[in-house]
Amino acid sequence: MNLTQFWQEARAGKHKFAWVSLNDAKVCPDCMAIALQQPHEGATWEEWRAFGFPKSGHTVCQGACRCRMAPMMYMNAQPMLEPTRADYILAETELTPQVRRIVTMVEAWEEAGENVDELNLLGLSAKQQEEYLRRQLRLRGIEVPEEVTAA
Repeated sequence: MNLTQFWQEARAGKHKFAWVSLNDAKVCPDCMAIALQQPHEGATWEEWRAFGFPKSGHTVCQGACRCRMAPMMYMNAQPMLEPTRADYILAETELTPQVRRIVTMVEAWEEAGENVDELNLLGLSAKQQEEYLRRQLRLRGIEVPEEVTAA
């Protein structure tokens, strides 16, 4: 498939895309929340256009955003591994302990069978995200992972 054909199909909704963050210590809380909460199957180009692309000004980092959109066909290159959203975020990163705690709590939420889309992390500071997640986990009787409570 050539690039022209790919983009024709993408505009027609045939291809899905993922919000990909660099996930280092500079990632803003909005981008972290989007990367964690996006659907596993991704979203169409038009769905992302309606939501807002990286650098479009709707995240805390505004035009300084370093995130990108990536076709899901590349995100799922190894489907046998069935990576979680958190796996993408934790892979080859230098995250702060606070961001690692947030990711661990989101994983606990998902492992308990809860819908990640129910979480509302967008626009919250990292501290607020951590407090919100801890409260939501406890309200639902989900055990807060040991490494999270020790930090």
